[in-house]
Amino acid sequence: MTNLQVTAREKELILFMRELMWGDLKVRVENGEPVLIYEAIRTFKLGENKARELLRKTGGPRREPVGSAGYGP
Repeated sequence: MTNLQVTAREKELILFMRELMWGDLKVRVENGEPVLIYEAIRTFKLGENKARELLRKTGGPRREPVGSAGYGP
């Protein structure tokens, strides 16, 4: 079995995904390594009042563009 090494960019991607918690993500990969997150979208299902509850728990939708957190252009 090969010893798997996780790169700094892979660690950063994992941390970003954990902060996102749920939603959709589009990632650019070059030479087998993540280099750019294009989109990070959280999706809420309507009709069960859970969307409003989740927004309250998470502090509302994020307004800053992905790039302002250091994860994009």
